Amino acid sequence: MIRAILAHDKDWGIGKDGDLPWEKNPEDLKWFKECTLNSAVIMGRKTWESLPFKLPKRSNIVITSNYDYEWPKVPDNVFTAQIKQQIVNLNYELPVWIIGGAQLVHSCLDIIDELWLNEVEGSYDCDTFLDKELITEKYSAESIDERDFGTITKWTLNEKLS
Repeated sequence: MIRAILAHDKDWGIGKDGDLPWEKNPEDLKWFKECTLNSAVIMGRKTWESLPFKLPKRSNIVITSNYDYEWPKVPDNVFTAQIKQQIVNLNYELPVWIIGGAQLVHSCLDIIDELWLNEVEGSYDCDTFLDKELITEKYSAESIDERDFGTITKWTLNEKLS
């Protein structure tokens, strides 16, 4: 099973200038960590570069379409891949989470089984968005969990696309 986990504002914005547009919330970060610990976390190159530190106790997998990208020295728990098909072929025994960004999530909607989205309160001047219309068309809200740090909706893919 492949899941994605992201936070968004009420307008489905997820980023501004390559970073989160809202203040980091310790409870939200704790929830993210609990969900993804001892898992494979897959992210786009821009998400990778935006992290203040790499995610320990997780296999970090970075996807890019830029074949000329020169990778900096990366820790031992980081793997790189050039194409989306690599995600499908991972055959991981660990849970697999796609953690961003929007471009990677959108390109993988046909292979993501569940989206775990935390809606943070408010509207921020985002420049990067999830495609609400496409997600609500392809996925059904399975559960909604109100938390102090946001509303977590687990979306399940209606059917696998061939």
